[in-house]
Amino acid sequence: NELQRSMFPKAELMTLAIGDLAVTLENLTKKMAQVFVIGLHDNKITWVNDYDLDKGGLVAMAGVVDINNGVRASVVKSQDLARWIIAMSEFIKNSEGIEKTKSDILLEKDAGGATSLDSLVKARRQLKLLTVAFANLLSHQMVDKDGLVMSQLKLTDLVTDAGQKSLLDQAMAIQALVAAADATGVSIYRVAATELYYSLNSKKYVAKMHFYSMSGKPETIDLETLTETARAISDLKASLPEKSQTQADWILNPWLKGLAEIH
Repeated sequence: NELQRSMFPKAELMTLAIGDLAVTLENLTKKMAQVFVIGLHDNKITWVNDYDLDKGGLVAMAGVVDINNGVRASVVKSQDLARWIIAMSEFIKNSEGIEKTKSDILLEKDAGGATSLDSLVKARRQLKLLTVAFANLLSHQMVDKDGLVMSQLKLTDLVTDAGQKSLLDQAMAIQALVAAADATGVSIYRVAATELYYSLNSKKYVAKMHFYSMSGKPETIDLETLTETARAISDLKASLPEKSQTQADWILNPWLKGLAEIH
């Protein structure tokens, strides 16, 4: 009976998710790959289309660049890196325990004897490796002497562009590192997010604004930056010491009240 059919069949949605993941991985590893890895021992950049994510050598870090008109950009943008980490972490968390599935669609074997579940588990493992490598780049290579995340990193010498950083860079980085810690179980990323938050408090908090300013002077904060900064601190707050949680509430509450009134 058509009326008794689920509007959003779980099995069909899972199939669509697998298809989307397959396309994502294909894009990651195609001829003109956006993603690169950096070897643990040689510090050499290798594009993933020339690297085996399952059998390649040890990777210390990884990143992603834009491709415009068939040409790779020469810099990694911290906000792009953060958004990739957040997206991959979300998939990793949502597919937790997928190995125990009883879905006929996922367990059906193809001509070669492989199942869709096999592909999904492999993809999940590869995404987890990339999440760790991306988070390593963001939390180490892209942090300046002030403990803040820079806007971009030059691929030529893996050096950050001095002076270029925004509050949105910090907010997205905090969100990404918290997400990576939750998805991979690597707690050091939450420590890195906490250190970034403390650097923001000590170096960029402006009392007259009751908020942060990268210039150190009162300035207008756009809605996206305000929203993402509030989200970042809210994501991190539960793992902060009690005194720091109270401080976070003191900073955020007036702004959260204002945002609530807007919506």
